[in-house]
Amino acid sequence: MKIYHLLFPALLCFAFSKTSKQYGAPASTGITSTSGTFQDTAKKVTDTAAFVKNIVAQKSKYLNKELGVLLSELDIPVKSYTVINSRTDRIDGIAIAFEDRKTTQRKQDQDDYSKKPSVLRIIWATPVPATTYNELRQKSMAYGNWNVIEEDFYAKQIVGDIR
Repeated sequence: MKIYHLLFPALLCFAFSKTSKQYGAPASTGITSTSGTFQDTAKKVTDTAAFVKNIVAQKSKYLNKELGVLLSELDIPVKSYTVINSRTDRIDGIAIAFEDRKTTQRKQDQDDYSKKPSVLRIIWATPVPATTYNELRQKSMAYGNWNVIEEDFYAKQIVGDIR
């Protein structure tokens, strides 16, 4: 019985380390997921505003394609998002940010425009029904922080515009 007590914690650690390597690591490590494929995005982006402007300038590459195409080419990991909706029954798009939800919200509330967060506003070609979005929120419980559940869902949506 004593050997079991010694081996069980070691087996748990081994199993957990294999599972976490298989399914990815937190975004802070520079590893992100795009539809289950993990890639190193540790390239250093020093000017997020310029990075976002460059993507908007090249938006024709991503229009009428799944958002996953854009996500797979990002040099910086998405860390949070908010929904864009013009009506209560649909989600017209999302604004993706490169900082956690709390930091993005704090920066958004500032009066100094130069300190506002740099976000990509993605408008869907076909709005997502609010009921579908609510199901996603219940499944994820990430409260605006970007994780694999959000990425897997939004990566399949067709981009109509990028602002």
